[in-house]
Amino acid sequence: MAALAGGFGVGACESMGPTTVAGPAADVSVANGADQAGKVGEMLAISPEVRVTDAAGVPVSGAFVSFVAVFGGGEVLTPVTVTDESGLASTDWRLGTVAGRPQRLLGVVRSVAGGGSALSVTFDAITVPGDPALVSVVSGRDQIGAAGRPLREPLVISVTDGWGNSVPNEPVSWLIAGGGGSLSPASTSTDSAGVAMAVWTLGETSAPQSAVVAVDTLPPLVFEAESGLPSTIDELATMPRPVRAPAAAASDEHLYVVGGTRGGRESALQIFDFASGSWSLGADAPTAMDWASAAFVGGSLHVFGGVTNGEPTTDQHFVYDPETDSWTNGAPLPTPSAGAAVVQAGELVYLIGGIDGLASPSEHTRVYDWTTDTWSLVAPAPDERLTWAAAALADGRILAAGGEAQRRSWNTLWEYDPSADTWVNRPPMSVPREAHGAAVLDGRLCVFGGRDLQTVECYSPEDQVWTKALSLPGVISELVAVRHGDAVYLVGGEEYGGMGKLLRFRFQ
Repeated sequence: MAALAGGFGVGACESMGPTTVAGPAADVSVANGADQAGKVGEMLAISPEVRVTDAAGVPVSGAFVSFVAVFGGGEVLTPVTVTDESGLASTDWRLGTVAGRPQRLLGVVRSVAGGGSALSVTFDAITVPGDPALVSVVSGRDQIGAAGRPLREPLVISVTDGWGNSVPNEPVSWLIAGGGGSLSPASTSTDSAGVAMAVWTLGETSAPQSAVVAVDTLPPLVFEAESGLPSTIDELATMPRPVRAPAAAASDEHLYVVGGTRGGRESALQIFDFASGSWSLGADAPTAMDWASAAFVGGSLHVFGGVTNGEPTTDQHFVYDPETDSWTNGAPLPTPSAGAAVVQAGELVYLIGGIDGLASPSEHTRVYDWTTDTWSLVAPAPDERLTWAAAALADGRILAAGGEAQRRSWNTLWEYDPSADTWVNRPPMSVPREAHGAAVLDGRLCVFGGRDLQTVECYSPEDQVWTKALSLPGVISELVAVRHGDAVYLVGGEEYGGMGKLLRFRFQ
């Protein structure tokens, strides 16, 4: 029995061996979860985990580990934890909400072996966009185009996640909802900026048309368009001195722009050369002015009325000679005028309405004959209007549209017949307009923009019907429309990209 007991004791000691006890924490390393990518605002798939060991590499249990998100806007769910018997400690890490921003987490443990200094290890991650949450229109909505032809602007949308980050490589479907036509491509994916686009060719119908954009399970986005007069708008050289509310008129070779305002009234004469497409400056007008009117007749530029720094409205009349680059005085207006509609018809210039000397809307129709340098008054306009626009048809009839009076805009259209000296009411525009431009092109009166408007519509005197044309690139008001050749030039104005743009409108 004694021998048996002695044998058992020796065997037990040999099988158990010495017990290993870890020393103080001397090192911390990444055990798991390094260098990941995850969706914004979400937990990483693999929890960051550290391993704490002593100087001999033995795992240290019971060590306190702090986790701190040092940049990237992330959040640590368990800021302080304790290592287990394997020397491991972990936490859950929710990433920040900005896609593409580097994220860093710091794991820190206090080292006793190192004299109490801190040991640390870093975890790096990168954020990627979350799931699609919103589809938005970038551009291309509510266009006017020609039936059976592509719209001027493509339909452009953006896809973002719930945090506003662009979502790339997201499938997008483009569908015709009404009116026929086609979309190309019918399906695509968002680019690196989360943007996708398609070209919409309208159907052969005058009815409103619609297209739908589908992304994932999000509510569909609808684009609407209408068919109208086929037309184009080109942006030409910017004015050297951007202004709004100038006076403007054209000769065969040049567009002349006088005065206007850009924080203060201007006297500059800006000259655009149709052949070269470039601007130059002529001699300044005798006084600074805005809301004046201009016509080019008899080889000279005539500038009428306007608002100056000294008078609310004036009867001034200046004449510019392009040959000598100089100004002289013409016959004063019979009544002061500013913001009037100006029309050149043959040898005569008509100045209609505007603001009179009492700074109130006027109904006067003033007629200037440049051959005799004289003025006369004819039948007054039926309505007192200012900041309206007018143009003459080939047969001499004058069409005057819109305007401001009684603190509101109007959509009225009046026709004046010089041979009968009478005014007749015609079908109104689709919307009220003031501070807009107007010109006759291909036998139609076209009106452009106006206060808070970017639409263009044209009136046919033959069938007395208004038809929409291609809209302006943005809202433009306080502009002047000048016909030259087969185009209308739109100059000056308070507009979508600031003052100074020169646009050219043509029918296709």
